[in-house]
Amino acid sequence: MKKSKGFTLVELLAVIVILAILVLVAAPAVTNIMTKSQKNVFKNDVLGMVKSMDTAFTEKSSLKIDTLSGTPSPTDGKVHNVTVSNARYKYLCMTFAQLVSEQYVVKELGNIQGYIQMWMPDSTNGQKITFVHATNGSYFLTGRLDVISKSDHYASNATASGYDGKYTCPSISIPATSVKNTQ
Repeated sequence: MKKSKGFTLVELLAVIVILAILVLVAAPAVTNIMTKSQKNVFKNDVLGMVKSMDTAFTEKSSLKIDTLSGTPSPTDGKVHNVTVSNARYKYLCMTFAQLVSEQYVVKELGNIQGYIQMWMPDSTNGQKITFVHATNGSYFLTGRLDVISKSDHYASNATASGYDGKYTCPSISIPATSVKNTQ
């Protein structure tokens, strides 16, 4: 009698069960990798916006635009001279939409919304303060850039609930040093 070359039903079921177990074990690891990758893309997009904001700040500062008369509007996209706690700063706040419309950002933003505030001290003994508020609908990031950058997982999994409608520059005040972050 001739022996057939093939798999028995039991062998086939054993292979399927082993593959199913491997998939169940690997799925959480793959999900974590994808989540970290999405956070890194968001982080890199926001850091790219900060670099674009640096360029905008430098260019706009060289225009010698000064709005000392009257109350400066935080949304006008101009550099303002502001005095806070007896210290003078040059201040600029721009939304991501403004950075795109003024062509400081050439990359498509997708659904990233938010703003960046930059504070540059007039004296040489101060440091630049950058405050970021950004969301892409899945993650959000808010706080001082120097504090945020030290954290590996600064993008929160939470959607931007509680931040709806706050995607425009706020009234002028130096941002807090703490970072609002829910892990």
